[in-house]
Amino acid sequence: VHIERYRGFGMCCVLHATPPSDCPEVVSVHQYLSQQPDELSIEPGEVIQVLKKMKDGWYQGLSLRTNEQGWFPDSYVKERETAHSRARSLRLQHRLTQERSTSQPSPGTPVSPVMATAND
Repeated sequence: VHIERYRGFGMCCVLHATPPSDCPEVVSVHQYLSQQPDELSIEPGEVIQVLKKMKDGWYQGLSLRTNEQGWFPDSYVKERETAHSRARSLRLQHRLTQERSTSQPSPGTPVSPVMATAND
């Protein structure tokens, strides 16, 4: 029985047009032997570039060891911290900080009557 894994989308590098270099890398912590033709067998310590993350706990990835692509359970891997992933996290943190600072009026800024009425 073939399991369809296109049910709900989580983070997806392909769908969001994210460059492959921005996709996270994971390291397998357990061996997983594929059970379907579209799955990826992985060995402990293997590095995999994640291409898609599904809400049901399956990742699609590219093995950097074998250059094969397929699905594997997320419970068999952990995210790999790289200089690139750390920089990406810092960029995200900076962007969120900027969004918060522009969405909140600075102290001493007059509040418009419409906002004052809505907040009262």
